[in-house]
Amino acid sequence: MSGRRVIGMRRGERHERYEAIERIRGYPMSNVAAALPRKSMTKPERQLLQVLADQLLGSKSGSAVMATMLVLLASWMGSPSTLGFEDFARRWLAEGNAKDKAAEQVLKDVFGLVPPEAV
Repeated sequence: MSGRRVIGMRRGERHERYEAIERIRGYPMSNVAAALPRKSMTKPERQLLQVLADQLLGSKSGSAVMATMLVLLASWMGSPSTLGFEDFARRWLAEGNAKDKAAEQVLKDVFGLVPPEAV
């Protein structure tokens, strides 16, 4: 109990409320919580997604690009990495994680991974 004592309890005894909670949860209570990095997108990154969604709305491969973008976003949110979204996206695309080749080319162009002579 982290140094605090409940009046009338001896050191080492557990409060019955804690024991009831542990039975419900199925695991012991603890003050320790996992420290995960907090993810948040910058304003330009959010605007990029909004503009990209608007421009791809009528495009032939727009749905594939947005589906790939959602997979990328979910990968970033689920990753313990402390990288920002843009840096994570560049690495994710460079590693070849995009399943659709047309979507991969569009996203590489958006994130600046296409060499100037290839454009």
